[in-house]
Amino acid sequence: MKVQVPTSLDAITVAQYKHLRTLDEIEDPLEQLRKKITYLCGITESQLDQLTEESFTQLVNAIAKIGANIKERYPLETFVDIDGVEYGFNPDLSRITLGEFADIEHLCQDGAEQNLESILSILYRPVTKKRGDFYQVAPYTGTDGKKFLHVPITVAFGAFAFFLTTAKELRRNFPNSSRAERQRL
Repeated sequence: MKVQVPTSLDAITVAQYKHLRTLDEIEDPLEQLRKKITYLCGITESQLDQLTEESFTQLVNAIAKIGANIKERYPLETFVDIDGVEYGFNPDLSRITLGEFADIEHLCQDGAEQNLESILSILYRPVTKKRGDFYQVAPYTGTDGKKFLHVPITVAFGAFAFFLTTAKELRRNFPNSSRAERQRL
């Protein structure tokens, strides 16, 4: 039997990642592993039982390698193609609308990981104009995350890494900027 095994996180979609996270709740480690393998490889449990020990070990190692890559830093994907439409990361976050901010705030309170696709639909919108490195995105009209369920999870990781890096930089530089401001007064 030939089994398709994803070889990187780029091969795992937001929807698959979210489902895999629900499997983390299974307490029995072997049962959890079996469920993850059957889900990722698209095989039944009876097909899994027919694998040799060597094949099973190879599957476990391949999936463990993917899991180890979660700790990598993923770059911000500025553009994402979904069904032939180019979506761009909001090029000017300093001008987000109240609606965008409120929706992101609400979705993060409910659990950012649970709402990845909706958050991505706020951050990425169809590109309306593009010239060289500059581009504009469509105005915000609300969340519709269904389209983003099928993008690679690394797109979400890159977007969140962007915010974490920005927050760290702000936290690191803010005390220095505050001291300089106080000295000027």
